[in-house]
Amino acid sequence: MNYRITGLPPTDVAHLFGLDDEALAGHGAKRYVVSEKPGFPDRIALRDLDIGERAILLNYTHQNADTPYRASHAIYVADGATEQYDRVNEIPDLLRTRSLSLRAFDAAGM
Repeated sequence: MNYRITGLPPTDVAHLFGLDDEALAGHGAKRYVVSEKPGFPDRIALRDLDIGERAILLNYTHQNADTPYRASHAIYVADGATEQYDRVNEIPDLLRTRSLSLRAFDAAGM
């Protein structure tokens, strides 16, 4: 059976790109300069950001259903990311080197 893995669409967070620190804070986000690798996993390109790159830490709603399982968490994205990871039958190194949690929901978000 084939499978597909995609990063988040850059359009989901593009409104944050290029904002100054004060404007980011107004969105509940914060900019970092990557200081260690691994340590800043970009959820768009599904790669570890390189030292010196800029990352934005933000809260992302990944389960948006109006159920008890509605959920969000803090994630990093590369500031200005444009290339979304999208591959069939390929697992990015980012996912190979970390402990992962898998959750499944039905069409109603349960």
